[in-house]
Amino acid sequence: MVKYVLHYFKAHGRGESIRLAFKLAGVDFEEVNFTFPEWPKLKDKFPTQQTPALEVDGKMLCQSKAILRYLAKEFGFDGKTNLECAFIDQVVDTVEDIWSAANSVFRGPD
Repeated sequence: MVKYVLHYFKAHGRGESIRLAFKLAGVDFEEVNFTFPEWPKLKDKFPTQQTPALEVDGKMLCQSKAILRYLAKEFGFDGKTNLECAFIDQVVDTVEDIWSAANSVFRGPD
């Protein structure tokens, strides 16, 4: 059986869609949470120095969209045709656009 460990902040953010994918699939996973002040000491353990990260049998996968695409294939949520896959990617990318816009509201202008 595959062991999944999600590493993310004690927050919803980009980790929430990953949690929801596990819930939808009915697949158990562990979660390692940390606070924003703890993050600088931990980030070197992640290949891209970013979270969320999903540990799969000891191997670390980063980038939320890559993790979601991996889980979609693992759990049978991916499209059956190339066009269905493209529509799924379209939704994922639209959600990313929404996240980016929301983050700019909270962070303010550059």
